Amino acid sequence: MFAKLRKKFVIINMSLLTIVFLVIFSVIYLLTAVAGERQTEFALNTIMFAPPRPFPDNPVLASSMVAELDEKGHMVKSFSFMNMSQQIIGQAVEQAVQSRDLSGKIRIEESYYAFLKHDTGNGTRIVFVDRTPQHRMLMNLLLTFLLVGSISLLLLFLISIYLADKSIQPIQEAFEKQRQFIADASHELRTPLAVIKTNLALITANSEESVKSQSRWIDYISSQTD
Repeated sequence: MFAKLRKKFVIINMSLLTIVFLVIFSVIYLLTAVAGERQTEFALNTIMFAPPRPFPDNPVLASSMVAELDEKGHMVKSFSFMNMSQQIIGQAVEQAVQSRDLSGKIRIEESYYAFLKHDTGNGTRIVFVDRTPQHRMLMNLLLTFLLVGSISLLLLFLISIYLADKSIQPIQEAFEKQRQFIADASHELRTPLAVIKTNLALITANSEESVKSQSRWIDYISSQTD
């Protein structure tokens, strides 16, 4: 009974702690991801309507590339402020052109990019921003949460077992005392009942005798009821 009670206590405690950890970690992760998305969106719009130039003071703006396409979708020129080969630039432009959305995300090999397209009237301008650092940061954040969360929950699990034992111990001791009291009371009741039963059997066996002659047995019975 007490093992089940302790198990239930630990399960409830760990369930609540796990939910709290998940909520906290999820909120931090989502806020970080949203902040990164807003930064990327700001960078895309800033570069789209600014003349092509490097942005040394802003690492997000500095990791950008602009491609100019003619009306037929052929790339006329490109301005890259990050280390991208012509092959990578061509793949990025091709994926962006094939996308029906004006903005989106693409992956080329192990790198991640966000793009924004804009119709210039005589062609299309496509802006790319490298979001690989942001992606890696989110992955590292997730791995950190998993590691820290697992270790924390393990420690809290051990603490929960200790607290469960401490909480249940007084109840268990009270239960054991009550059970011992009932056992002792039952034993004390059995002895008088056995004496009464024996004396009643003797009286019944000598039913023809007078009450006075069997007063000894009656006195025994009376003494057990005091």
